[in-house]
Amino acid sequence: MNSYTFHDEKENVFFTINTGAIFHQFDVKQEYHQGLLTFLSDMATIMLYTDLPGMVNFRIDETETSFCIDFTWSSPTKKAKTILYFLELAKTNGSIYYQPSSWELEVIKYINRLESYCDELDFTEKRLDNKTSQAKMHASANFGVLYSTKKPRKKPNLKQPNETKKISVPYELIESCVSSTIKEASKYLGEDHNELIKVLDPLVDKEFLANFLIGLSYLQNNDNENAYAYLKSAVNLMKVKHADWAGFLFNVIGNIEFHSDKHGKQVEQTLINSMLFGCQESFLKLAYLYLNQAMLEKKEDAVNFAKIGKNILPFDTDTSHRLAGYHIVASVSLWNYDFEEAQAAHNQFLNDTEWCENNLNIVEPYFLFAIALGNKNFIESIIVNYPIILPKFSLLIETWQYAILNPYDERFRMEMIPVINRINQTKQLYNIR
Repeated sequence: MNSYTFHDEKENVFFTINTGAIFHQFDVKQEYHQGLLTFLSDMATIMLYTDLPGMVNFRIDETETSFCIDFTWSSPTKKAKTILYFLELAKTNGSIYYQPSSWELEVIKYINRLESYCDELDFTEKRLDNKTSQAKMHASANFGVLYSTKKPRKKPNLKQPNETKKISVPYELIESCVSSTIKEASKYLGEDHNELIKVLDPLVDKEFLANFLIGLSYLQNNDNENAYAYLKSAVNLMKVKHADWAGFLFNVIGNIEFHSDKHGKQVEQTLINSMLFGCQESFLKLAYLYLNQAMLEKKEDAVNFAKIGKNILPFDTDTSHRLAGYHIVASVSLWNYDFEEAQAAHNQFLNDTEWCENNLNIVEPYFLFAIALGNKNFIESIIVNYPIILPKFSLLIETWQYAILNPYDERFRMEMIPVINRINQTKQLYNIR
């Protein structure tokens, strides 16, 4: 029987899982990829919420009837004991006696998922010092369960859904017209999105791809509200055969929620769903969400997600999209006071004058954030090395020079006061001393 061993930094775990190399190691057929991917991702997510910086190990062994996975990582002892507590409760149908925090809720969710389809699920923790433990999780899942087209449940679902009325239009007729990206789908959609909406209207709420395509059509027409409604309903119509599109779909929905006051409260969970379905772009978006909303309690998660997301940027052929990704990495690195990493990332986008000209609305806050942090050498290197900065942000630079570094400079002007207020607000928001 075959086996696979991983020993690397945490940020490479999801990258390794999603590249597909593991599938080839075990000669898993394409139609069975999602089952193994879900199994791996469920275990990796528990690690993601409970680990410490350092190396992660996991091993997959193939038996005659199942896959066995062992994950080993360093964890704060308190979190490791919490996993053990939740797992024991899941096995005995026990109840929690306190209100779980956000990371605990995620751990509970994925333990319950694993418990629902695994034949074996065990966890041990070994103390390494007063605050740190070695966490080890073992799980085994039968091929028949992983490769089933139905979601496994250990408890019977007594409430049976109503029988769905069959549609006369063959599924393949719609499926052959689209792919999993807007760019590819647009080749089929053409210019007349309204005509496509009319054609697909009879299949709305009956076929996943009807809602999916109509949602993308409204998105192309800049009608985000209608796009959001149809794409959300497409989620409810998803089946196992649509799994390859799930990450992309959740990513698009998350992008709409990110820029929406009405739906913004749901964006975090949507991006987590996208991430777990293999959309690595969502790692960066989730990191940027935590930064943008100054969620200080999730700063460590943001830093880890940015490190993972950074791995895919060199392979992004869309220049504008790639540079926007590096902007996120640089911004989160600044938040973490990692000026060396921030400089390596901002070198990618600050050297592209055209991109900066088109994205001044996010370049300026990055520069202001750097000024708020107060690293003089870092700020001067940005001013000196990137020609776009001085002509575009002269007031910001002068405020820094004549009002912050030298508060009694005679070159101080009244128009600098709003800039000073923004810098002070940034310091307060991100607890910068």
